[in-house]
Amino acid sequence: MSMTAPSPVVGEQQTGMGSWYPLFYRWRRIIFKWWWIVFLTTSAGLSYQAYTVSKAPISYRSEARLIMNNNVEIPGKGMVAESPGDLIGTMSELLQGSEITKSATERVKTLYPDTPTSGASIGVTTVTGGGIIRLTSTGSDPKFVQVYLDAVIQEYMTFRRGLMAGVTETTFSSINAELKNIEAQLHVAEEEVIQFQQENNIVFLQQQGSSAGSYLGGLSNQLASLRTELEFIKSLERNHTVDWVKAMTLSNTGQMMNAQSTEEGESGNRDSKADPKKAAEGQYQQLRQELLVLKNDKEELGRFLKPRHPRMVQIDEKIQRLDRTLALFQNQTKEQITNRRSMIELQIQNLERESVKWEKDAHDLNRKLADYDRLKSKVDRLKTQHARLIETIQNIDISQAIGQEPFSVMESAKPAVSMAIFNRNKILMGGLAGLVLGFVILFAIDRFDDRIRTITEVSNMYAYPILGQVPHEKSLAKEQAAESLLSPQDQRHIYSESYRNIRSSLLYMDVEGERAKTILVTSANPNEGKSTISANIAVTFALLNSKTLIIDADLRHGTTHKFFGFDSNPGLADVLGLKCRAQDVIRPSKIPNLFVMPRGKAMDHPGELFLGQTMDNLIKELYQFFDYIIIDSAPVMVADDTPSLAPKIDGCVFIVRANFTSSRVARNAISILQARQVNILGLVLNDLDTSQPEYYYYKYKDYYYYRRPKQGSS
Repeated sequence: MSMTAPSPVVGEQQTGMGSWYPLFYRWRRIIFKWWWIVFLTTSAGLSYQAYTVSKAPISYRSEARLIMNNNVEIPGKGMVAESPGDLIGTMSELLQGSEITKSATERVKTLYPDTPTSGASIGVTTVTGGGIIRLTSTGSDPKFVQVYLDAVIQEYMTFRRGLMAGVTETTFSSINAELKNIEAQLHVAEEEVIQFQQENNIVFLQQQGSSAGSYLGGLSNQLASLRTELEFIKSLERNHTVDWVKAMTLSNTGQMMNAQSTEEGESGNRDSKADPKKAAEGQYQQLRQELLVLKNDKEELGRFLKPRHPRMVQIDEKIQRLDRTLALFQNQTKEQITNRRSMIELQIQNLERESVKWEKDAHDLNRKLADYDRLKSKVDRLKTQHARLIETIQNIDISQAIGQEPFSVMESAKPAVSMAIFNRNKILMGGLAGLVLGFVILFAIDRFDDRIRTITEVSNMYAYPILGQVPHEKSLAKEQAAESLLSPQDQRHIYSESYRNIRSSLLYMDVEGERAKTILVTSANPNEGKSTISANIAVTFALLNSKTLIIDADLRHGTTHKFFGFDSNPGLADVLGLKCRAQDVIRPSKIPNLFVMPRGKAMDHPGELFLGQTMDNLIKELYQFFDYIIIDSAPVMVADDTPSLAPKIDGCVFIVRANFTSSRVARNAISILQARQVNILGLVLNDLDTSQPEYYYYKYKDYYYYRRPKQGSS
């Protein structure tokens, strides 16, 4: 009964027409079905804008142009550029402000008393390039709109000139006040410098500070040298096997001690140029050399002479005398080094006290010099600020610089024109907005509608082969279940060929081991056509002269018996309930080699029957008598009947109905079957729209009809 399932085949990425046609077909169906939404939103947008425009008063617009010059010439400084964005932003705020609009209205009343006063709005825009500014005035009276725009421009120019005049006076006042403040601060700072110089001799402080630094540097070097020498002496004292004479000659201590000895003996030998250190070292090395020679001679003579030989005794006496002399050298040198250590410690203490005293004096000197430098820097800074303010007053004609107007009139206000053309554009924009809203709604509908529509979508979504596709048959729309069943001489050629294609896919499927003999047909939800497809698959196998049995395993709402004109009782439920035998409920149909087992009495909880041993025994028994067993089961997402039965069957065919089955629900159903280790043979797409180019049978429907040859033709 077992067989190895075919490896799932992931749908390949479609290219060419296959990549865009499913999307085109999907949207074509959406538009055909929901076109009234787009029509409704577009009509609503057009109607709303038309109503708004019809209720709005007729408006007129006048236009004027100004030239912007954002480069201001300042004598002594050249051209200074102001930001165009700042100029235009300031201008827009001023033109729309209450002060200028009120003054412009009063000007119109004075100059044009016969012109009725009505409201008008001012707009400011820039022409490409930024050098020209376009001013617009919009209102209900064409004459008022034009004269009001001219009045606004004149009032703006007057307001800006008055503002700049006030800025000039304020600028002069600010500079003079700042100049007086700087002069006062400079006077106080100079008095502080003079007072400090009177209390302190600056030259003496600078010289004394330099001397103190040099002297402290010398003290620091002496301390470092003495501390190094002291550490060296301490290390010699810790080493009990040191050669004191040699250590003295190699150290700064030895140099200093020899220098001291030289100074003590300088009165007796001032003209001598001999180095006492080298002389002592040479004498010591000479004695050591003599000792080594005597010891070597003693060793050579000891081979031939006895120890009491006079010559040997004489050599021993010399060796002892040299040992005493060398020991005396060592003791004297050690004593000299010890005395030197005490002297160094006293020198270090004295130098440390001297350093502390001089560091305090140097700190006081540096603090006074820093105070003097700070006072001088303050005076220099104030003098620089004072000179800049004087230069500003002398070299810049502020009145001339500020008085330059950055705007000049290029075109005065033109006669006002009607805004009717703009109203027409508003209506069209309303229609466009409604059209866009309609497609947004359709897009939302498409996002929430995940129903499968094309064969390409099936192959891209599911990793199983597609066994076949059943077209939508219009003749079945109002007919009974029995009319959906195939007959041996069925004239619905496209409809019948689609089931033969499913049969061929099952027969020639690439599997390992024996082919599926028991085939379970199921779907995710009811009304997806699984019963019709399972019955017709059974018919196609029977037409091959294969002994075929179809079992209605939907024990809740099975309808297989209706296709063959049988009653539902007795059936599978009675066999599983041990009320009768299988051969008692199996009935032959009108189609040769095809037998039917109805569902039996409807049950509420048939899942336990499928899990029992009775179902296993029934399948084994039926295996012996039939070539193929087709089982129509309940939908997967409705109950646990199919997941309980499917693992016992050789293979499962999963039905997906076009424009009906949710891809998400179908994916969940397949996942449930996979979790039960069900062998899913493949998918069948049912109720497919034959207008799709992907449906290949429909293209060649004329091929199935036999045409008689015309008379006279061979």
